[in-house]
Amino acid sequence: MSAEGAENPVRRVVDGLTGSFRGLMAAAVDAVYPPVCSGCGRMVGQHRGVCPSCWATLRLIERPYCEVLGLPFSHDLGAGILSADAIANPPVFERLRSVAIHDGIARSLVHGLKYRDRTDLAVMMADWMIRASDGMSRPAMPSCLFRCMHFVYGAASSTNPQNSPGRSRGVRASLICQRR
Repeated sequence: MSAEGAENPVRRVVDGLTGSFRGLMAAAVDAVYPPVCSGCGRMVGQHRGVCPSCWATLRLIERPYCEVLGLPFSHDLGAGILSADAIANPPVFERLRSVAIHDGIARSLVHGLKYRDRTDLAVMMADWMIRASDGMSRPAMPSCLFRCMHFVYGAASSTNPQNSPGRSRGVRASLICQRR
C-alpha cells in the first residue's frame, strides 16, 4: 500500500472532525447571535437575510427598465427602450442600475449601512447589487457602498490601525472590482 493510500483514511477523519468542529462553532455562534431579519429583527433561518414579510415589501427593480437610467417601466416596451429623461437629458455616464425602489425596507437598509454603521448589511446588499447588474461588462463598486466604506474605514483607520480595510469588519473586498 502506498503512503498516499495510507494517508487517505486519516485525512478523511481529520477533515470530518474539522467539519464537525466548524459546525459546532457555527451552532454556538448562532446561539449567541441568532440569525435575525436585517430589516425588522425577527428570527430567520440564516444570517444576512430578510424575513418573508420584509421581502414582500421590498420593491425590486426588474425588467422592463430604462437601459440608461434604470428607471422601471409599467409594461414592456421592447428591448433597448430608453426613458424620456434619458433621451431629453442624456447623462454623462453609460448606465445606471439600482436594485430596488428607495422606500420602505430598502431605504431602512441603505440608511442602516450609511448612517448607523451596519456594516453587516454590506455583503447582503452587495450580493443583491451584483445580481441586479445583469452581467455588466465592467462591474463597479456602487457609489453608496464606496462612500460608506470610505467613511467607516477612512475615519477608523486614521485613529486605530486595528480597524483598517485590511482587517475587514464584514465587507468582502473581492466584491470591489473597479471604480470608474
